[in-house]
Amino acid sequence: MNKPIEHHDENCIELFCDECGADFTVEHEMGIQYIPHYCVFCGEEIYREEESIDYDEIDKESIH
Repeated sequence: MNKPIEHHDENCIELFCDECGADFTVEHEMGIQYIPHYCVFCGEEIYREEESIDYDEIDKESIH
């Protein structure tokens, strides 16, 4: 017998796909570090990691 998924809010991720318009929730048991990257309906990439901004580097460039 399969153990049922224990529902925890941090294991539910609400997503929206701009490509196909799907609005859905993914429930998983992989902890809070898990982030889905693709739409489960059309396969389009829905999560893109933002490039980190080094504000110290920007300040140094603006001084010169």
